[in-house]
Amino acid sequence: MSAVEDAKLPKEFPHIFTEVVFQLIPEVNYNDLVYLSQLLKINKREEIYWPLTDALRKIQWTKLASMEALAIEKETVEQVEDGVIAFWPVGLEQYAKAVSDFVIYTKSALDSLAVFLTELLSIPATKGQRDFKHKNFREQIIQRDSAIGQHVKSLEQWFITLQGVRDKWIHRITARFFATVGPTEIGLLPIPKLVTEDSKLQDAPLKKEHYWTTPEFIEIHFDKLTSFFGTIVTRCIELELAELGSPPSRPKAEPPIVAFPIRATENMRIKAIRLRF
Repeated sequence: MSAVEDAKLPKEFPHIFTEVVFQLIPEVNYNDLVYLSQLLKINKREEIYWPLTDALRKIQWTKLASMEALAIEKETVEQVEDGVIAFWPVGLEQYAKAVSDFVIYTKSALDSLAVFLTELLSIPATKGQRDFKHKNFREQIIQRDSAIGQHVKSLEQWFITLQGVRDKWIHRITARFFATVGPTEIGLLPIPKLVTEDSKLQDAPLKKEHYWTTPEFIEIHFDKLTSFFGTIVTRCIELELAELGSPPSRPKAEPPIVAFPIRATENMRIKAIRLRF
């Protein structure tokens, strides 16, 4: 209970990004989110930002999936000894699911960002047209906002590649991986750079030309996702400030405050809150 008693909580909840454990995603600037939320409250524009809050929830799911994949690989490596093969069937399936989830949630977060930018920039797109895989959608963003558009242009190939991997793993094939035995430059559980519908890639040399290590794969995609999200938040702060004649000063940095909805089934007097991270 001391964690609650010692914390100096603000009189009002400081941001609109609920159901997010910010300790999981230090890559996202919490203070920017608090300041943006303050501007939105003044401008009475919180509602159009709900897709942005959805995107952040999905970004944390992406991080959780990456943490699971890395943890499984680490635990498997710890079991390897000279002349001993670490065979962990459930772990390998959990790893495949975690890597699949990582890709799926990354694309899902981008979908929420696409919906948000459609509203923010008044882009005439609906339903499936609101997708970074479409050249026309990307070009409309580039035309309407140079700051966000420049970042979108730099990520064009990534959007297309990620879409292809996600579509194959969801609609056509399952994500299949293998464990290496002996030293390699691609780690114990390599991830193929090409998604094929057969096992031919497994016959390719175990080199970085053909495979990512698990940390490399995660870093490449997660860095792009969080950097893009950060660019959008920074630009939104600029746009909201432009609506104000006398903008408020930035609030001082505070520890992240997390909120999740609770529905009580009876009247009660709350004696304590047990925090667990």
